[in-house]
Amino acid sequence: MLKDLLGTVSQISEVPENNVHLMATEVLFYDTSLPWKKSYLEHQSGDWRTLTLMNPSGKVAENIIRDGFAVPTEALTLLPQVDSFLKKLNLKYMWVRLAKLAPNGYLWEHTDYAELNIERRLRLHVPLVTNDKSIISFPDVNVHLAKGFIWKLDPTCRHGAANMGTSTRIHLILDCYYDTQLEQILKNEYLDPTFVYRKPILDLEVADLKNLKKIGHEKAALAILLKSFHRYAMGDQHSYDLIVEYFKEDSDQIQHWKKLKQYYISGGIKA
Repeated sequence: MLKDLLGTVSQISEVPENNVHLMATEVLFYDTSLPWKKSYLEHQSGDWRTLTLMNPSGKVAENIIRDGFAVPTEALTLLPQVDSFLKKLNLKYMWVRLAKLAPNGYLWEHTDYAELNIERRLRLHVPLVTNDKSIISFPDVNVHLAKGFIWKLDPTCRHGAANMGTSTRIHLILDCYYDTQLEQILKNEYLDPTFVYRKPILDLEVADLKNLKKIGHEKAALAILLKSFHRYAMGDQHSYDLIVEYFKEDSDQIQHWKKLKQYYISGGIKA
């Protein structure tokens, strides 16, 4: 299982504890004054916010990821420890963000990069503030991206995110183009099984959720179905397939969710 996962998620480098502490401290110090932006509301439940530190335009308000050589935004000037860390890595950045996921926050099952140019790129996560119930979900396993490492994530694979803990999760996320520096770091990748959790086989009875609809709680039923990707081993099945089954007598809803599945999985949500 771990060998198969390595192509999707792995630890590629250690980050000294002091470096993580310094970056986290300055981010938390400025937290309430930073221009966090809440977006992709239709793709999440809870509170997912991002802050653009580098992008091709240099404008902090622009948070829709696109191709180009990233330059600093004004937000990065407030975070000298983060700036220093990025410079030392010396990677070819396409986009750099901070991402904050509040407790009980979820990003639904999706893929990324499909809307971008055909070019080799990779996403790196550097956890700054986290808890052991904060995970990245894949079809059959959840992985906790622990502090102290740079983590590789191939976001073209099906994944989601969830913070099931009681404290906020903040990651530094780097979208990078392949170059010799990145390839050199990737030579030492590995995946510690301590941070990999196999999910139980799906045992959700969609029919039982019809009762929620009958008493006016359809939103709650949909949330349960969307969270199935984070809680159960799905294999080749998608959470959106369960929703289509849930609405099997409503042709308009079936078409709606089939289109959303196509968009989420093939089109990407740029997150």
